[in-house]
Amino acid sequence: MERSTRVVSTSRGSGAPLDRPRAIARRRRVRRRRQAINAAVLLGLMIVVFLGANRLWSAASSRSLAAPHALASRVARPASLAPTLTSPTHPDPHAWYTTALATITWPRPHNPAGIAGYAYSVDRRPDGIPGRGPLVRQTRLRIRLPADGRWYAHVRARDRAGVWGAVATYPLQVDRQPVAFRAVHFAHVAFDPDMEGEPMAFTLAGVARMRLEVHAQDTGVVVRTIDGGLQSGSATASWDGRDGAGRMLPEGAYRLVLTATDPFGRQAVADYSDIMLLRRRVVVSLRQQRLVAYERTRAVDSTLVTTGNRRLPTPVGIYHVLATYHPFHMVSPWPPSSPDYYAPVHLQYALLFDERGLFIHDAPWRHRFGPGSNAEEGRPGQDLTGTHGCVNVPAAMAAWLAGWAPVGTAVVVVP
Repeated sequence: MERSTRVVSTSRGSGAPLDRPRAIARRRRVRRRRQAINAAVLLGLMIVVFLGANRLWSAASSRSLAAPHALASRVARPASLAPTLTSPTHPDPHAWYTTALATITWPRPHNPAGIAGYAYSVDRRPDGIPGRGPLVRQTRLRIRLPADGRWYAHVRARDRAGVWGAVATYPLQVDRQPVAFRAVHFAHVAFDPDMEGEPMAFTLAGVARMRLEVHAQDTGVVVRTIDGGLQSGSATASWDGRDGAGRMLPEGAYRLVLTATDPFGRQAVADYSDIMLLRRRVVVSLRQQRLVAYERTRAVDSTLVTTGNRRLPTPVGIYHVLATYHPFHMVSPWPPSSPDYYAPVHLQYALLFDERGLFIHDAPWRHRFGPGSNAEEGRPGQDLTGTHGCVNVPAAMAAWLAGWAPVGTAVVVVP
């Protein structure tokens, strides 16, 4: 019996078992490609539909809003701009005024028929906005400001369609009692900082913060600034002759500037020059009947003197040289019938140190100075009866003092 032989084909088109996996894989790839193409087509259709709908919606919106917007712009045109505010009572918006009753005006618009009215407000805010009512029809306001300071008037228009215009603002600055110096008094035109300061007294109208500036008069440099705090009415300030670091300043002329600043920033200034700082003084001892001249703390000259007697003593205190005379004709202020009368006398040098007529002067009639030269009773002006309150010095000392002690030099009389 013959055996039959089966031949297995490997050709690609046959349905043999070896070609089946490849065919399955190929069909899957085709299916996935078709799905991707379908998805892309669908996405493209969706984008086209969306963009078309958006253009249709935009066009419809523009058409629906065009007519009302045009109407509103035509009606609101008079109210769209802020009114131009002016004030006949407070014409300069940067200036301060003493009246609290203000008038605000603005011109009428070219088409007033479109304006329903104006709203206004007054407050402390530069960016304030008036409320929605009540409305006024006139273009003029009378405002009474409730207190001093900076205020702002705000005005805006509303048209008949209910559209509000821009806000116009006008500043109003009121100070019914401006700060001012009513009087300023300096204790000295010159002072010795080793023994005294330079006090100042003044009267202020209103409440203000005080500042004292000390300038070197020859250079203009500010050498000291003193904060005096808030003051009003009768007030004081003082300078001790030192700079801002506490160092004693050199002799010379200084300029003192007082500045008062009120709560609104307004200022009043009092400016005084030729305030002399002199570190020299004359000390007269009544007990020792001696005069000593000092520069700073160093004695530079000394002499015996004669001062007032028991009935007309030289008064104790701190004085200053007010004037120097050379020569000087002294006349008695007492009548000839007075026990204090003296005949007119001619002097070479006389330094006035008190406005009651007290001098440091030479005494050509006197032969004795020092303790006891003013002790005897009798008519003043004799050799041992003392003076009428003046300080008698030898002629050479009188001439030296006249050249050494300028006006303003301190004269200190001690017991």
